[in-house]
Amino acid sequence: MLGIPAPTQLDLNFRLFGIPIRISPFFWLLAAIIGLRYGSGLDRPEDSAVVASCVLVSVLVHELGHGLTARCCGDRPWIVLHGFGGACVSNREAQPFGRRLMIILMGPVAGLLLAIATVSTWAALVAYEIRLPPQAELAMNALLVLNLIYSAFNLIPVWPLDGGQLLLTMLDRLSPRHGARRAHILSFLASGSAAALALAWGGAGNWLLVSLWLGYFAFINFVLLSHYHRIAMAEREGW
Repeated sequence: MLGIPAPTQLDLNFRLFGIPIRISPFFWLLAAIIGLRYGSGLDRPEDSAVVASCVLVSVLVHELGHGLTARCCGDRPWIVLHGFGGACVSNREAQPFGRRLMIILMGPVAGLLLAIATVSTWAALVAYEIRLPPQAELAMNALLVLNLIYSAFNLIPVWPLDGGQLLLTMLDRLSPRHGARRAHILSFLASGSAAALALAWGGAGNWLLVSLWLGYFAFINFVLLSHYHRIAMAEREGW
């Protein structure tokens, strides 16, 4: 499957709420990079470990939002955390239109709910004048920021992000013959433009990882557009 690495002996496999979950070694690399970049680096490895743990929790909660909703709709989903974040695999296309939209949306919603829970807990602790250790405060701050950013990032109209999947689902509903191709055209233009802007704005700094992500998404949408073009040419020659 595009973007999801094949299983290896180094994967971590377990179940949560009855949903099979696989964590690729590349995910730990991603979490470590973010932890080192936005923690305290090698000077305070414990802070970087806290941020990396918050990355794990945030991505897992996001994917569980998709997975648990899919289960409630009678599906049998499974989750993979990999080097570009995570994916919840299910037979969503077989669901009615409204359920498909709900399954897609519940990923970002789960992240936003975790952010709200984090803020509420933090506010209650402050109200009762309960002081937290520095690393606990770092974890609260990381959970808040990561879930707000990750949820917002996933809603941009770029396939295979949730926003791109929403776009594809709605365009496919409006035009079953051409909707998917149009969604990938818009995704390619949006991701390519955003990658260039992120690289120009941030250079090799904070936006480099975002630029690489978006560049990868532009590439896979270009590959899919090439596939649709070959199909269209084959149909035309057949006529």
